[in-house]
Amino acid sequence: MRLKAFIKVMLKGLVREWKVTVFTFIIFPMVTSVLYGYFQKELFTPENIMSKYYINIIDEDKSEASTGLKELFNNEGVKDFIVLTEDREKLQVEVVIPKGYESALIGLKEEEIVLRQLNEKGEPVIAAVSSLVEKYNKAVQEGISINNRIVKSPLSQEDKEKLMMDIGEKFKSFQTEKGIKTNIYTEGKNLTSFQYYSISIFSFISLVLIGSLSNSYYTERENGLVKRYLAAPMSKIQYFNYILISNFTFALIVNSIYVMVYKISNMSFQGSYGILILILIILSILEATLAGFLVAFFKDKRIGGIFINAFILLSVSVGGAFFPVDKVGGKVLAVLSNIAPNTHIINVFKSYMLENTLSSIINPLVIMATVAIVSYLISIIKVKVKWED
Repeated sequence: MRLKAFIKVMLKGLVREWKVTVFTFIIFPMVTSVLYGYFQKELFTPENIMSKYYINIIDEDKSEASTGLKELFNNEGVKDFIVLTEDREKLQVEVVIPKGYESALIGLKEEEIVLRQLNEKGEPVIAAVSSLVEKYNKAVQEGISINNRIVKSPLSQEDKEKLMMDIGEKFKSFQTEKGIKTNIYTEGKNLTSFQYYSISIFSFISLVLIGSLSNSYYTERENGLVKRYLAAPMSKIQYFNYILISNFTFALIVNSIYVMVYKISNMSFQGSYGILILILIILSILEATLAGFLVAFFKDKRIGGIFINAFILLSVSVGGAFFPVDKVGGKVLAVLSNIAPNTHIINVFKSYMLENTLSSIINPLVIMATVAIVSYLISIIKVKVKWED
């Protein structure tokens, strides 16, 4: 039996059972995610991003550049939401300007400013402060570089002074309240409740899909179709690979429909189509290989069902399928969430929507691809040794 015919049989089954498929893997998760997103809006409404941040600056350089950086945070508009304090009870982040900071800036080199998070509320503060420091450093170095070029230019002294004043005014605009707020808002990116649950419940349904794909094989075996396929002129490895390709095709179709409905409606999955397609392909391969792993190792579908149910239980209890671990759970739950199989699915889509770059999704994507490859290789070895004898 050729692969084309094998996939054709699968697609016919998909068309035949389209109502169940669409309801289970598209309508049900979408309705559920929208309801969760609606009723948990407040949980995802960020704390007022302009509420007061408490930091302390330790200046070990005591230079003009370090003084300028401190004055940035003493700006009248900035003091409304970034407060310099030494009160340890209020303090969220400690900023250390190292010795040699100004020399590094003048030499157009990088000198790392240390940001110490002092409590659990310090994470957004570090993001905001580091963004401001980075932009301040860049502005100073650009100013030095431009100033050097102006000095060496053939312009008249009057034109040079006028140009330097214009550049100075542009630099000051960076220190305005509006400029600072823009930077902090940029660093405060977060998913909406609808976006989060569109991902988390999709990750939950991915596990259900793996169970459905493996159950489809078990049903075919009970109906005698597996023996009939193996009686045809093809090896077990070839048949097993056909199953995986068929599973992958099914998963990719279902996953793509779910994601594209959300994307076209502009409710979620905003970002590059290219990166999104790459994620969907890797995810579908992962689902197909894990379903293949189950049917390769467990002859009894009840045992395979136990494994899937265990995965689903983990995703519900610590994986953040129905609640955001970072907002509801503590540090212990955050650590435990790493063992939930759906966590990496959530992370890859979360990074995609927040950053929309390959570098931001590479870690969870590599983990997913590695699990898929290892599952496939182990399954192939099992099929070669003993399977459906």
